[in-house]
Amino acid sequence: MNTIREYLLKIRFEAVKSDLKIILWRIYSSLIILFILAITIENIFYLSSSIRMKVLIALVVIIIIFISFIFLVSIQIKNNRFKRYKLEFIAKNTGKFAFTKNDTLINALQIENTKENLYSKNLSKTFIEQTIDTLSKINLSKIFPSEKIYLWKKITLICLVFTFLTIITTWKHSVSSMFRWSHAKTEFIPPKPFELVGLTRHLNVLGGENVKIIFKAKGQVPDSIFIEFKPIFNSENNDSSIIVSAQKTNIDEFEFEFKEIYQNFRYRGYLPSIDYWDAWEEITTKYFSISVTDRPSIEDFLVTITPPNYTGLKKQSQKANQAQIQAINGSKINIKLKSNRNLSFAELILDQDKKEMKIKGKTAHYEFIATLDQKFSINLMDQRGVRNRNPIPFNLQIVNDISPQMTIIQPPPVIELGSEQIIPILMSIEDDFGFSNLQLSYELERPNYIEAEPFISLFNIEINKSSKTQQDIQTIWNLESLGLMPEDEVRFH
Repeated sequence: MNTIREYLLKIRFEAVKSDLKIILWRIYSSLIILFILAITIENIFYLSSSIRMKVLIALVVIIIIFISFIFLVSIQIKNNRFKRYKLEFIAKNTGKFAFTKNDTLINALQIENTKENLYSKNLSKTFIEQTIDTLSKINLSKIFPSEKIYLWKKITLICLVFTFLTIITTWKHSVSSMFRWSHAKTEFIPPKPFELVGLTRHLNVLGGENVKIIFKAKGQVPDSIFIEFKPIFNSENNDSSIIVSAQKTNIDEFEFEFKEIYQNFRYRGYLPSIDYWDAWEEITTKYFSISVTDRPSIEDFLVTITPPNYTGLKKQSQKANQAQIQAINGSKINIKLKSNRNLSFAELILDQDKKEMKIKGKTAHYEFIATLDQKFSINLMDQRGVRNRNPIPFNLQIVNDISPQMTIIQPPPVIELGSEQIIPILMSIEDDFGFSNLQLSYELERPNYIEAEPFISLFNIEINKSSKTQQDIQTIWNLESLGLMPEDEVRFH
């Protein structure tokens, strides 16, 4: 005859089996939901291979943890240490269904397990036999109803039908998602609404030229795109990048003109994703290059102005940052320059007159006398045949030397000579740069009846300090050597 313990072990087995069925149906429903959720997320976001691998690894870890948990729980149940499946707990719950008193079965189990009974053995045996007889008649389906199992079967069926309909209605995308999940390590490129193509591609231009960049879109053409320019010399530094917007100029083309480019760039066209649910982060072209050929330019420029000797002024030097050059009439202008490249030709355009400069390697020079207000610029050509761009115009302004000022104090304009043929001269002279010489010019005219040609001559008047800008001159003009006669006239200045 079976003991109470053996009956309780059978009941516990049925309890474990019932609970395990419910758990498995729940897991089945959860896996179906996870399956359709994984397909849907993959359809929308096109997960990367790393994310897919992490999800699968996490799923495997969860399964291993669950199996380990089941194994540990089974050991606990076998050793009667898991509270829900302890025989005492089973006896207490079973007693509620099979006996009028809830504690009848638990009391019988305790008596059966007690080796030394305080009561009569016959009474104990009779009580245990009655309990066993009642246990043998128990309908276990009342203790473990199948309603919960049927409920989870319905939930699972609903999940299966929903999953089936979803896959059928989105067959193409769902199959692709399942294929990507089955190849989790492979990186797949998400589909994009349009393709961006660079039409201008790699460009070679001269420094300072304007560059037109053209891109073409195929598919759902947007209204505008972005263009990124990265200096090649510093391509790792994002702060040096130039990002501009290019508007649609044609049905499917985008243009942008880069004004006066002087350095090498890498460039690309791209459009980032705006909506977080887009499977793609950005649509971009590959990087193209703009190679800029350096033009010859003036690195060092020096104008030396040498005033005329009579001025006594020192030479003056002027750099390229001063476009206005002032010089006294007759000054010598010496132009020297140094280019960034070896030169094959250099010319000075003086107004419309072209003057070829003398060149040597990277240097060139030219010299001329300044006599007029003029404009000049310099054209360079290096050994590759490349010319400089936008030559700097210079203005040459002539500073006129003011004529010397002279005030005659003596003699008066008209004078008659007596027996002493001398004329005292007193004058005041003034000039910005002093004096080199002072001359008196005269003309001797005889009376008409003599019929003699006029006599013209001049002589120098001594100047004590030629560098002094203002001084008084005093001298005596002796006319005795002229042999003057009555009615002779001497005109002088």
